Parts: sequence; structure tokens; C-alpha cells
Amino acid sequence: MRVRVRPAKREGADRVIFDQELSRQEMRPDPDAGIAISITAEALHKKSRYRDNSSYRYDIILSQAEVLELVRQAADPR
Repeated sequence: MRVRVRPAKREGADRVIFDQELSRQEMRPDPDAGIAISITAEALHKKSRYRDNSSYRYDIILSQAEVLELVRQAADPR
């Protein structure tokens, strides 16, 4: 899975903050939704002048319908 970030309201370069295959530990059922994907990635905004090398936990929670739609689109990309 690759996660890219870029400004939403203006032109700007995008930056990859996560780029690796998801492991089984990063995916789990979510009883209220469907499935939760939890990754550790770089910060959205690096503060290099402070030598901030922090990483953050990002959670993506998808409903069962959203997961099924992703599978459908992957099988028939038009």
C-alpha cells in the first residue's frame, strides 16, 4: 500500500509517507464498521529544522460495502 499526501487547496508536490506491503498485523476486523487498516508512517509535515523524526499511527476504517466496492473495482477497472 502506498500513501501519498499533498496540499488539498493549492498546487504542491506530493510526498509518499508509507510504501510497503500490508501485513496481517496491520489489518483487523472492526466490529462497528468492517475492516481497519492501521499503519505507522511519517508525519504529514516534516519539521526538519527541529530534527523531528516522529512517526504516527494512521487508521483507515472501511465498511464492508466499501471493501466489496474496492474488490469489484480491482476486478473490473474501467
